[in-house]
This record gives sequence, structure tokens and C-alpha cells, in this order.
Amino acid sequence: MTTAIDALNHYLNFPGGDILTEVVNILEPQWQLTDVYQGNTFFDGFDFFNDTDPTHGFVNYVNKEKAQHDGLIKIDKSSIVMKVDNSTTFATASKNQERGRSSVRISSHKDYDSGLFLFDVEHIPVACGAWPALWLLGPNWPNGGEIDVIEGVNLQSQNLMALHTSSGCKQRPSPLKQTGKTLTNDCDVKSPDQAPNQGCSVEDQSKKSFGSGFNQNGGGIFALQWTAETGIQIWFFDRANIPKDIVNNSNKHPNPKLWGIPSANFPFDPNYCTFRSFSKLKIIINTTFCGDWAGNSTIYKKHNCPGQNCIDFIRKNPNKLNEAYWRIRSIKVYKLT
Repeated sequence: MTTAIDALNHYLNFPGGDILTEVVNILEPQWQLTDVYQGNTFFDGFDFFNDTDPTHGFVNYVNKEKAQHDGLIKIDKSSIVMKVDNSTTFATASKNQERGRSSVRISSHKDYDSGLFLFDVEHIPVACGAWPALWLLGPNWPNGGEIDVIEGVNLQSQNLMALHTSSGCKQRPSPLKQTGKTLTNDCDVKSPDQAPNQGCSVEDQSKKSFGSGFNQNGGGIFALQWTAETGIQIWFFDRANIPKDIVNNSNKHPNPKLWGIPSANFPFDPNYCTFRSFSKLKIIINTTFCGDWAGNSTIYKKHNCPGQNCIDFIRKNPNKLNEAYWRIRSIKVYKLT
């Protein structure tokens, strides 16, 4: 049966649903671009964290000046690069040992209470002992909430998306429209039925979503939608399958309703989790080493990493960290208007 849209497509000779995109955009509220982090001005929008790692990693986070001097950050062909120290070999551990291997952790000046975020990433750090993450964090953790968009450790091949909150927030049970696999459903970092700070987590089923598989395929775009009406959804699009309305900035008003089922879906529901669990979140990008997750002996061995001790490996093998870098084309943030 021919619909009105089909007839209009035929009459105006619009290819494959383009008119539908325009009709949807005209009739509904639109996502309006508000912030762009990109190119030479990318780092101007971020603070550099140089305190002790809260996740107990073997890492020395350096300030912007030190990062520039040591070549840990740079702009390369309009993309930004954030790498780790891959040249220093450390002495045997001692009580007075420095914090650890130099790396970078940045946090956006601006904080957000909702939005659509597009993270165009070309390369994610991968190495035994490495723990990279791209996430959003609120004040007075965990009360302000945390959204992990990209995270994994060691030689992991699938992205892990998660929420971390205080008590009273859970992922709504099935039926739930998402392509990923729910591993844990209680977002409370102190949930008695889960490991400490595990949160509610969803594993992406694509092996192009993290690690070597991601990097070898040119990366892709991670999209985060966060509104009071929809809750929190995360999509991953590999480089060959980015929707037309966001590829190459072809449309200034991206529409998640046209993207299909998300990788992870955390709908807000008064019986499970509400919008109030997340507020004033800042964008954070970092790479730490070992620590509470990557350095866990069971996890470290699970990924077939060498030796028995994560920190010992990171101390002695800087040449194994050549792939431990972020390469990011842009971060774009949209507001619903």
C-alpha cells in the first residue's frame, strides 16, 4: 500500500527516504549544535587533571604544559592525539616510587544536564595494562552520576558502556530495545549484589567497537543521547556505517530516531531510575594503567597479558605501549530546541 510519504517521495523524486528525514526534522524538536571540540582549539575547552588517580592506577597525570613538552598531546591533520609515555623504563618498586607512567586526563570546562553527544574517534588506546575511558562525570560522585561511553582494559575487544550512581537507579528489565548484552543492572556503586563500583553495564556485541578491531577499521562514531523523556542511549557506528544525517556534518540536525536500535539503552522510569540521578556532567577522556580494573589479577590473566603483575609489566615495557593513544576527530554537542 502506497503511503502519503511514498507518494511525495515519488512526486518530488527524492532518493531513499530523504524527504522523510526532512519531514521528521520539520515536525519535531531539533537537535541544535551548541559546542564543537575539534582541531587546534580542542584542548582549549578542557582542564588537565594532575592529581592522584582515583582508580588507583600506576599513572602520573601531567598538566598541559608538561603534556605538550613531552609530546603526549598534539594536533595531527586536524585530529587530536593523546598518548602515554612509551619511552621510560622504571626502576624496581619502592615505598617512595613516583605515581607511575605519565599520561593525560582531561575534563571539559562546561558541564551538561542533557544533550546529544557525537564522539568521532579514530583510535582507542590498546595495550596490556592500559585502561582508557571516555566518559561523563558529575559532582560529588556518585551523587551527580557517571556515564561511561567508551571503556575497556588490556586487550578487550568489545566496548563496555555503563552508568554509575548512588542508590535508587537500575536499568529497566527486558523487554528492552538494545543490541548490546546487559551484564549488570544495578547502577548503584555500592550494590550488595555486584562487585564494588560495577554499576549497570552493557557490553557491545561488535568486535569493531573497541581495541584492535576498532582501530584496524578506522574507528567510528559513538553517540550518546540523554534526555528526561528518553533516558540514556548509546550507539556505536563503525566508520563504514555512520548514518547519513551525521556523516561529514551533512545535516546540522541529527535525528537519533532514524538510527535504529541503540547499543545500550537505559530508559528513565519512576520505578527504576530517574533523570535526577544525573546532573552537571563533564566530558572526561583519560588513559590510566592497572588500577582497580585493568590491574585486577583475574582480569589481567583473562586477557592473556604477560607476567603475573600488571604494574611490573607497565614499568618494564614502554615499547609495548606504542598503540596506547587516543586519536579523535571531534566531539560535537547538541541541545534539543
